Amino acid sequence: MNISNLKAFIETVQASSISKAADNLHLTQPAVSMQLQNLETSLGHQLLNRSNRGVQLTEYGKVFFSYAQSFLTLWDNLQQDLKAVAASEYPSLQVGTCPAIGQYALPCALFLFKQIYPQIRVSVQSLSSQEVISELRNRTLHTGFLEGIPHAPDLESHLVLRSELILVASSSHPKTAVDLADLPGLPLVLTPPDCDIRRSLERSLARYQMDSASLKPFLELDGLESVKSAVISGHGLSFLPYIAIKKELFSGDLQRVFINGATFEITFSMVWRKNESLSEDNQQLINFIRNDSGKSFC
Repeated sequence: MNISNLKAFIETVQASSISKAADNLHLTQPAVSMQLQNLETSLGHQLLNRSNRGVQLTEYGKVFFSYAQSFLTLWDNLQQDLKAVAASEYPSLQVGTCPAIGQYALPCALFLFKQIYPQIRVSVQSLSSQEVISELRNRTLHTGFLEGIPHAPDLESHLVLRSELILVASSSHPKTAVDLADLPGLPLVLTPPDCDIRRSLERSLARYQMDSASLKPFLELDGLESVKSAVISGHGLSFLPYIAIKKELFSGDLQRVFINGATFEITFSMVWRKNESLSEDNQQLINFIRNDSGKSFC
């Protein structure tokens, strides 16, 4: 049975007029008349008596009207239940994050967010900062977290976290401090050049008028955990964000090697699309992170 025809019939009966029903349905009167005729043809019975004074139900129409109302209520309930199933299967928020903040700081904040808003489903993807920007523009993400502060006219951003970028070595390493001039001679284990942490390191070196090309990595590994494992095993030194190595520094698996007269930093921002009406769930997440000022990060 055609649902549109059914709605036209119910609206006509309630309005006692085809023209009024057409106005309420934002249709033309001939269109509503055609829907009523199609409904009567499909049932094989006349449902309405039409006159200049309006419409009246026939005996067949009276029987059908009660069923039609129940059927339409069931149809509306079905649509709502199907939407509820879809909402339960698909997260209401898609979040993309670069690994450093996503693995070591953001989980605690999202845990607290879920305690306040348990009905909001959140799915988190680990991406590079450039991929976060790309997926936001492709509209596959609602919100992103990335290294640095993006200078993009189509995106809004908010600085959420600053972390020291620390030179670390294994617990057995003999030195606890070096000079900037010593860095090119160290056996460094670094992430690849296109990695967020590597780019932050290069910017930090530039602030001290040091060319990052002077560093000759002993080993390049993709992934913070791989780098940490190599350094803990004594295979070199590395620059890593403090948020990623707090546990290892506390346990003594890693030790900090100070750089005389220099400190390096890595920053992280939350980003979302600019000049766009945000969903209520996305606005709740953005407000939570902004108002929290980083206190809930791990």
